[in-house]
Amino acid sequence: MTDDRQIDGLPTADYRTEPRKQRRVIGQKSAVSSVDRGDLIDMIRMRMIDRDPEIKAKMAETEADQTDQELFSWIKGNRNEVLFAIRGSEGVEGEERGELQGWVQVYDLDPPQSAGLRNLEIVPASVKPSEIFEISYAKLPGAPEGQIASGVRQALLMLPHELEQRDRRRTTSYKTEPFIVAFIDLKENPESALVVERAGFVKKGEMKYESGDDHNHAVYVLDWAKLYRILHEGVLPNTTAANR
Repeated sequence: MTDDRQIDGLPTADYRTEPRKQRRVIGQKSAVSSVDRGDLIDMIRMRMIDRDPEIKAKMAETEADQTDQELFSWIKGNRNEVLFAIRGSEGVEGEERGELQGWVQVYDLDPPQSAGLRNLEIVPASVKPSEIFEISYAKLPGAPEGQIASGVRQALLMLPHELEQRDRRRTTSYKTEPFIVAFIDLKENPESALVVERAGFVKKGEMKYESGDDHNHAVYVLDWAKLYRILHEGVLPNTTAANR
């Protein structure tokens, strides 16, 4: 069921006296939070991302733009589909502080992709299908560079808690370090590989994302130990990884 609201009729929240609710790990350029579906600026920016032709091409999206109602419902997510807003912090100046710079979404991996990963022995036999998630992300057109990897890192850190909060009845057992995979089209979107590598992902192989694809996608799997190391190094300004 879709939401019946319209984006252009939303109010603009005044965050001068009460800042947006967000979290930032020390040493990170951006911050993360939920998308405010009741705020005009947040929703306009989400609509801009959704309708950007360059982003659609990179994500192999062929369907029509989402309506406002569909966008509201997609942002809300569900028990195993979580969307984070990437917000401007140390990586921006002036009025962009606190404003939406992009998004990160983590969701259940579809069965065909899950089966393909098992055939390649990328997913261990001990990992249940319900424990495998896929990640995707997008940057607001024109937003300053260097914020997306920072947002991805922090969203991953918050994910286990967010999944538990959404599943009030605890119908699924969530791990503190879930199995998360990213599919990167190195032919069409090579820069995306840098984002996931800077967020702790390691390339494990290649496969077709969909049966009709004419070339393989690189398969990256999150290495939680690598993620923690990157986050730790970001807190210590004298380390070699301080500029990540």
